Amino acid sequence: MALKNDNKFVAGVMLGGVCHLLHETGKNQEAIPNCEKSIQYLLEANRETNLVFPYVNSAAVYNSLGEPQKGLDFAMKGYAIMQKLKLLDPLAVYYEEIARSYELLGQSKEALIWYKKFMVLDDSLFTIDNSKVLADMEAKYQTQKKEAEIANQQLKIEKQESVLFRQKTWIWGLIAAFLAFALLGWLFWNRFRLRKKVELDAALIEEQQLGLNAVIEAQEAERKRIAKDLHDGIAQEMVALKLGFSALQSKIANVAPQEALQIGQLAHQLDESCTEVRNISHTMLPPMLEQHGLAPSLEMLLRNTLQSTALQYEFETSLVPEHLDEKVEIGVYRVAQELLNNIVKHANAGKVLVILYLAGGSLILRMEDDGQGFDFERARAQGSMGLLNILSRVSTLGGVFQTEGATPKGTISIIRIPLNDPEK
Repeated sequence: MALKNDNKFVAGVMLGGVCHLLHETGKNQEAIPNCEKSIQYLLEANRETNLVFPYVNSAAVYNSLGEPQKGLDFAMKGYAIMQKLKLLDPLAVYYEEIARSYELLGQSKEALIWYKKFMVLDDSLFTIDNSKVLADMEAKYQTQKKEAEIANQQLKIEKQESVLFRQKTWIWGLIAAFLAFALLGWLFWNRFRLRKKVELDAALIEEQQLGLNAVIEAQEAERKRIAKDLHDGIAQEMVALKLGFSALQSKIANVAPQEALQIGQLAHQLDESCTEVRNISHTMLPPMLEQHGLAPSLEMLLRNTLQSTALQYEFETSLVPEHLDEKVEIGVYRVAQELLNNIVKHANAGKVLVILYLAGGSLILRMEDDGQGFDFERARAQGSMGLLNILSRVSTLGGVFQTEGATPKGTISIIRIPLNDPEK
């Protein structure tokens, strides 16, 4: 139908999808003519941006067919367009296919370079935190949070008691006029004592808040340190070992095929371990956040979290600078992680809308879903750990968190973080 209406752009995109599906089902020989036609039509339609997909599909097909040089040629053509147009998607796939081509060509050094690029970009969001230090910090943080809430409630009660006591004192002062001087003296002394106690309690709350900030900062610093050690140390060594296993397998394949098969299995297990270590590293410290800023990181967070679910999503951003204060970026990113995980696990939703924008000197994150709704007050009364984590992070940034029901159903969560200078 597209060709009948002389729409070669649509025809090229559809043939690219056919090429991808044939490759996924192992029909690589059948995929080649579809990839070529897709490239031809998109070139004729002058859609350079869309060419990056059939180019990388062609690279994957030829790599699977054991023709890595052709795969590398197609991958480099598409990668040149990615660089020219500064595209991010599907940059991770390009890194992986280029590394795979070099590996199949036996150029281990080049393969290692591109695998490293792939690992830096390929962010994932498995919730893994088995570090004893982080667990201890989390326990301290929860304890201090509870103490701060108790102290705050006690302060409110004492303020109410102080007001009630003053009212009663004035009433009895009017009735017992002959005790006015003694009663007023005692009243002023008591007021002074209560004021000092209120000041002391307020200072205690402020000190606890500072301690909470220090715990969160220490937690993020420890996450960063562990993530860096995993990524720059263990992960790199494991990748080098995996490449060594692959090279050894190729060398002995003809001489000792059984041993070569065992080495291949070991290389596969090592590759899975590399992925697990990388997932842990990226969960603790997403590299996308430091490299590209908050907005692209949130978009990738949505893509990676929801790609294996039936949830649809939309992401919008407006007037947000490329980089903000590091504490603000990390705090908003962690809150978005928590909210998104709650939607996936509990909301039973079909669609998620995320908006990030600046308004009135504040950074605002709005997350809306069409799920079964969320009782905020009930969750807070039950001491939900996820909710307490969100509230504490927003509080340390001086922000406000609110949630309300959506129409006709679902939940709207809004985080508002004040910025010192929106232009920076």
